[in-house]
Amino acid sequence: MHYKTVKQLTVVDQLMALLKDMFLSGDLKPGDKMPSESELASHFGIGRNSLRETLKIFQFLGVIEVLGAKGSIVQNSENITNEALTWTSLIRGNEFTSIVELRMVMEQQGIWKLIELRKNDSDEFSKIIVDLQSEINNMDTSLKNNDEGSRVQADYRFHGILIHICNNKAFNTLYETLHAVTIDEMKVYQSELHQKNSTIGKHTNLLKALKENDFKFASTLFREHIGELYEHLNNKYISAIEI
Repeated sequence: MHYKTVKQLTVVDQLMALLKDMFLSGDLKPGDKMPSESELASHFGIGRNSLRETLKIFQFLGVIEVLGAKGSIVQNSENITNEALTWTSLIRGNEFTSIVELRMVMEQQGIWKLIELRKNDSDEFSKIIVDLQSEINNMDTSLKNNDEGSRVQADYRFHGILIHICNNKAFNTLYETLHAVTIDEMKVYQSELHQKNSTIGKHTNLLKALKENDFKFASTLFREHIGELYEHLNNKYISAIEI
């Protein structure tokens, strides 16, 4: 039997937990002004240094915004900083595959929303189809010009369109925050010429299914495409570990 050592929480750890409970309970809501440093220090019975260290952490996470002499206010959830999410992705070795799974959920929702849009707003549906086709054209042109940067950016924008259709701020923030990681993931997957051509073909077939209002087939094509990407990256990650 293995036992883990019990670690004593620091003052900062304890204060973070207490403040987090206040955010979750609604005692401190988005838009609220934080109590002053003297009030917080007195309320929690701690020193100013520990308090300031804790507030700096919450500031970095985007939970609060420091306004200098005016104090601090609680931020909305969508204001969580890009830095916090980006660092989370960087320190996890198999993050590529985790992000692929996340994309599958968000983009699948976007495909469903697009099919619904076709029924309820044909003009908007047509506009989005044109935007998607434009990015496919950009991918094709960039491939012919051997311009990897432009090709991958067009690929990124294509999938971004599907995510933005959801009109979900959390989805948009996540996708934009993970821009660099997603670009790298696309580059790794499309490292060979046949994969680059295949990727453009898969996007074209997906768009055709969407135009024809075939949600089931579009969903199948999308999941197959992302599934292949997941397997490729997962195998590459496992190989890197074995080496």
